[in-house]
Amino acid sequence: MAAPNVDLVLVIDASASMKPCFDGLRQHLSKVLLPMQGHVTSVQFCVLAQSVGMRGRQVVHDHRFLGCNGAEALDLLYKANPTQGAPRSKFFSEDPQKISNFLAGLKPDGNEDLLLALDIAADLPFGNVGNTCRIIALFSDEPIEAGAVESGRLEKIPALIEKLQQRRIKLFAAIPESPAAMELSQANRSEIEFVEGGDGLKGVDFGVLLSQMGKSISVMSLQSTGEAAYKRALFGQDRWDAAGSVSATERDVVLAVGESAKFGAGTPLTDVKVQLRWTRPIDLDMHAFFVTRDGRDGHVSFLDRSAHGVVLDHDAGIGDRGGQNVENLTVQDLEPMSAIVFATKIFGGGDRYSDYDGAVEVMPSDGSKFTVPLTAQQRGRWCWIARIDLDANGASVTNLNQVSDDEPVL
Repeated sequence: MAAPNVDLVLVIDASASMKPCFDGLRQHLSKVLLPMQGHVTSVQFCVLAQSVGMRGRQVVHDHRFLGCNGAEALDLLYKANPTQGAPRSKFFSEDPQKISNFLAGLKPDGNEDLLLALDIAADLPFGNVGNTCRIIALFSDEPIEAGAVESGRLEKIPALIEKLQQRRIKLFAAIPESPAAMELSQANRSEIEFVEGGDGLKGVDFGVLLSQMGKSISVMSLQSTGEAAYKRALFGQDRWDAAGSVSATERDVVLAVGESAKFGAGTPLTDVKVQLRWTRPIDLDMHAFFVTRDGRDGHVSFLDRSAHGVVLDHDAGIGDRGGQNVENLTVQDLEPMSAIVFATKIFGGGDRYSDYDGAVEVMPSDGSKFTVPLTAQQRGRWCWIARIDLDANGASVTNLNQVSDDEPVL
């Protein structure tokens, strides 16, 4: 028996590299609907854009839906009145334009946690299994094992597959090939398209991909058996408090020590702002050390505030002044650069760098932001805080927080 209704959940890795995927889905969304016309009565869409970052040393998750985000979304999903269930209107919509608008306004940030995203999607309030074809479609440019996979995540893939089958959910995916992806492909009736990784799915023809998905959905039939009992929240997200979710005011990429994040594909490399900020009474000084692609070295500081298009605005915190201290650098064009290290040196000496409530923020001109908290516990003359590297694939930011008695050498 053909399904009169379709619930289609788009699970999107919303990490920093994925903007081409948002654009591809938005531009070709109608391609998934055309093959279903005449075969199904209604199509309800849901979008889950999921990423993960750090707040200091705490892992925080960002899960964005059409009608709710973060802690509110988890509360609706897991703490709603059990006799009423989670309200579908907060998650699903029949209007493709709402999906398009959501994707157009989606800002990529952070890292990925694909198994958590799939588990949350599998717990959504799908329509009645007796008359609804339930679909989850996953899109990511990174392997399942990459990103913010916490200890024990991969061991739960069999339980996740079991849940998909108990709930009669069919899985589509466009993800890089990996052992975990191969294991996930064992889910009953799953269809996984293995793609090249690392470029936001820029090389994927979304028109063809979505059209094929629509054709496959249009010929699906309902199973005669109903929905079996299943385990919700395999990763314990039903017990998280609000502190575990990103709030609307902090949706930027916060990098842990050693962690890197890429500029979004298509992000302009011109007019990049870099800010050193701190509040404690100390005189920190911002320094930028860089090397260009043609081998020229450069150093910008309060002593020489401009070189090769890297410009520092002023010297803050003089006399160990506390308060909202900021020093701003502008990199007029990253394209000629090979690498830049942003460092600080305490004028007159001081204590541990972690004591000063400081951070470096890297802000490309597309409105995104990469935050590197100043967390180094050691004492030393220099703290190398953050680094930008440039290669053929664009720009990436790395949290260094490395203390040294020597200035950075590239």
